[in-house]
Amino acid sequence: MAVFKCKMCGGALEINNHETVAICEYCGTNQTIPTFDDEKKFSLFNRANNLRFKSEFDKAAGIYENIIAEFPDESEAYWGLVLCKYGIEYVDDKDGKKIPTCHRTLPTPIMRDEDFQQACENADIIAKGIYREEAKAIDVIQKKILEIVATEEPYDIFICYKETDEITGSRTEDSSIAQDIYTALTETGYKVFYARNSLRRVAGTEYEPYIYAALSSAKIMVAIGTKYDYYDAVWVKNEWSRFISMMSNDSSKVLIPCFKNMDAYDIPEEFSNMQALDMTDMMFFNSLEASVKRALPIDKKESVQEVNIVSNGASATIDTLLKRVGIFLEDGEWNNANEYCEKVLDINPECAEAYLGKLMVDLKLKKLSAFDICTVDFENNKNYKKIIAFGDEDIKKSLAERLIKIKFDIEDSVLIKYNGLSANAIIPEGVKRIGEKAFSNCGVITSIVFPDSLIEIGCNSFENCTNLKSICISDIGAWCKISFEGFSANPLYYGANLYINEDLVTDVIIPDNETSIGDFLFVGYARLNSVKINDGVTRIGNCAFQHCKNLSSVSIPDSVTSIGGFAFNGCKKLSIITIPYQMNNVAEDAFSDCESLESINVDLGNTCYCSQAGVLFNTDKTILVQYPAGKLDTEYMIPDGVTVIDKSAFRGCKKLTTITIPDSVESIGDKAFYGCESLISVTISEDLMKESESAFDGAYFFKKNYEKEQKRKERLAQMAQYRSKGLCQHCGGVFKGFLTKTCSRCGIEKNY
Repeated sequence: MAVFKCKMCGGALEINNHETVAICEYCGTNQTIPTFDDEKKFSLFNRANNLRFKSEFDKAAGIYENIIAEFPDESEAYWGLVLCKYGIEYVDDKDGKKIPTCHRTLPTPIMRDEDFQQACENADIIAKGIYREEAKAIDVIQKKILEIVATEEPYDIFICYKETDEITGSRTEDSSIAQDIYTALTETGYKVFYARNSLRRVAGTEYEPYIYAALSSAKIMVAIGTKYDYYDAVWVKNEWSRFISMMSNDSSKVLIPCFKNMDAYDIPEEFSNMQALDMTDMMFFNSLEASVKRALPIDKKESVQEVNIVSNGASATIDTLLKRVGIFLEDGEWNNANEYCEKVLDINPECAEAYLGKLMVDLKLKKLSAFDICTVDFENNKNYKKIIAFGDEDIKKSLAERLIKIKFDIEDSVLIKYNGLSANAIIPEGVKRIGEKAFSNCGVITSIVFPDSLIEIGCNSFENCTNLKSICISDIGAWCKISFEGFSANPLYYGANLYINEDLVTDVIIPDNETSIGDFLFVGYARLNSVKINDGVTRIGNCAFQHCKNLSSVSIPDSVTSIGGFAFNGCKKLSIITIPYQMNNVAEDAFSDCESLESINVDLGNTCYCSQAGVLFNTDKTILVQYPAGKLDTEYMIPDGVTVIDKSAFRGCKKLTTITIPDSVESIGDKAFYGCESLISVTISEDLMKESESAFDGAYFFKKNYEKEQKRKERLAQMAQYRSKGLCQHCGGVFKGFLTKTCSRCGIEKNY
């Protein structure tokens, strides 16, 4: 009895010799199986089926063909080829039954397929019946796909690329390049299939009809790859391999490989006879446009029926001309529609309806209602700008609302994703949250306007927005009410500048009505110079001003009772801080790595903290909270009576060379002396040092000398132990000999 994998679910089937049909106990499917007469055959079938489960149909087909070459009468191998040709994947329906779905489309009905006929010819009567039933189900799906295909408008160019990296889960560089190519070629006048835009309105399981329609109609494929693995990815290869197959039957089709970060000889072998373009070449876009125009001249890409245009002089009113525009649009006669729009503009150069017609020509929209399904960001279109200049409020409002739907995926007041192509994004009022990675990898965007309704931003919302320069808000209060889910949620951390009504924010006054400065509120904001916190604020959040490298002045009122962890960490220009009298909680690392901070002062009325020589302690001086990193002293003796040195208490104190730690100290926090790069001498008890070694991580010179001294002490102790036992003090070997004792291991003579 052999074990064979179910071709529907991958579960193990137990089959006996000469059986051609089996029932899977896992998914309950009655299915055909190979004839069991050879272990090698079963191994090949399992490999092929496993590849087909992963949708690697071409690789699976290669193995089925190998089986046929060795076992030409094996019907199941022919059926496997059929499944690969049509890209069949078996999925569960609502009742848990396995049904086929097609990832590839062919114009040939499955019943006329040669491999299907071979499968039936070589199968017994039971297996043949199952093949025919499955083929009927596939044929129904194929007909539905072809019905959709027949209604789709043709494309000129198909862009083939990898959208998402499976390892990182982020958008690939290929996708960003594809978007740039899409924009450039669309503006030139071509209709371009770019999956990120073209499939936005389609559910994932329904992509195939639209992909097949685009592959069939497109005369040019631009295949993008920054990695060989991206070219070889299952669905990418599925697209370009099918296009190459279509090229063999249509000599007018052209594939243009565009590569980057790889040698031209490393691109897929199937591209070897094609003119590939290097995307690192400064003239890449020019070369690509030239290649496209050679293959498909812009003036010949549409076979528009010629129409004799007769000028009716004064009788050709604007209304009649606009009616002709509407007719031409409905018929898809774009050139004629555009020409009649120009006739209208010759009469009235400020006619918004004519510019609307020209915009519809640009977007290839046949009716006004088609704007409801338009997915192309047209904000930068010159004709749209003319509509905004000359149109009435209704048309401007209608198009603006459509633009919002195109550019922003918004659900229940949450901005899920920005899809626009514009450099400037104005988030609509009503959005309360920006979701995780909503603007991730938007290299085109340079500025964003936040609405007053915004109260929360998710992690990594602006990662890889390399050109983002400005965030615009209505007032500082609107900024203060935003909650950030970590530093990666704040665009200031990535280098953006903050503007209030177009004025750059460098000096901040926290309003009286605010009670808290939230976590990460200004984290990493390099342009911030000063902060005045008005009465009413009781808390400064974690990392609120972390790495504000130019922050030199902070005014903390008496109302503040708590400062969060890393609140002012890395504020390199901050020179003095005063802790107010109500302060009862200064978190660890709150003022660490402030390399210009020379003194931390405490209001005399404070009952929780005190300051001695600018060093921050708790009120009874048993805990050393923070030593200012910018203090000029090179030596410091910790006062006797201190029992605890807080975590990161001396972090970044680059000038300190000598520290004396009294015996009263019982514990030292983690990385207390991290970054003390000049520290060479520490007076500390041996037991405390052993317990607190992590406190000196990053204190390179001291740690190195300490470890060296420890090794020296260990070596001396070891030598003394060897000597006490009469062994060689160098290696522990035994001395042998009568008159002269010599170590049997290292050969040294005994000298004691």
